[in-house]
Amino acid sequence: TTIFILSGLSGVLLALGVAVCKKSEVSFNKMSPFECGFTPRDSRRGRFSLQFFLISLIFVIFDIELILLYPFVFLGKNT
Repeated sequence: TTIFILSGLSGVLLALGVAVCKKSEVSFNKMSPFECGFTPRDSRRGRFSLQFFLISLIFVIFDIELILLYPFVFLGKNT
């Protein structure tokens, strides 16, 4: 019975949140990525630096490696 009460309460809160947080009318100025007053010349995104991508990829690989090796530090202290 508790699960039904919690799921009902979650549904009511979700419906209330959707009703309260409705978006206002969409206009060109609100949807533009810049708020400084000029219209962008291009809608496409700029080029992504390959060097930045490789550095971030190396960082992620070493970060995951450290996360996987971290438990072995505690195993070494016990022996």
